[in-house]
Amino acid sequence: MVLSNLKTVLHLNAPKQIEIKYQHQHETKRFFKDYFKQHDIKANCVDFAITRENNHPVYVNTFELKGPDSVACARIIEDISLNRNVMRIRRVHA
Repeated sequence: MVLSNLKTVLHLNAPKQIEIKYQHQHETKRFFKDYFKQHDIKANCVDFAITRENNHPVYVNTFELKGPDSVACARIIEDISLNRNVMRIRRVHA
């Protein structure tokens, strides 16, 4: 019984990490900020990179997410992927 409860606690408190590759930094970061706020998700940027593709800047952020258990990581990925500036999004397993 105790082990079962411990697994539940660890699972619920485990942060999720997602990596997002996107264009148009200011517009897209505003979208992320609004989305996370709307869904009561605390997002901490743990990695950031800038590359160039076709002579345009491309941004890659890795966020550690903490939020309500009712918001599944798959749902977050699906919702964010609908933004036209998002080129790739994936869950990162630490």
